[in-house]
Amino acid sequence: MLTDSRSSIQHLANWHTVSDTIGMNILNKLKSLSVSYRIHLQWIASHVNIQGNETSDALAKAGADHASVPSAPLTYLELFSRAKSRNKTN
Repeated sequence: MLTDSRSSIQHLANWHTVSDTIGMNILNKLKSLSVSYRIHLQWIASHVNIQGNETSDALAKAGADHASVPSAPLTYLELFSRAKSRNKTN
């Protein structure tokens, strides 16, 4: 798993001291995934034209810009489609 959030990796690296709800939820999900998959967290620099990272940055910005939350969760394909259409207009 790649992330440009160095602080997230550092927080989870100290897994034995994690006590916040979000951190615990992430650790539990990683534990569940590790039964079937080998999990490796890796930091990558942000804003260096890595396509997946640029897309996730655009989605995060779009989400932060919207005051309302959709009534139903969006699927990955819906999110990707929205980001792709925004990129075409920019």
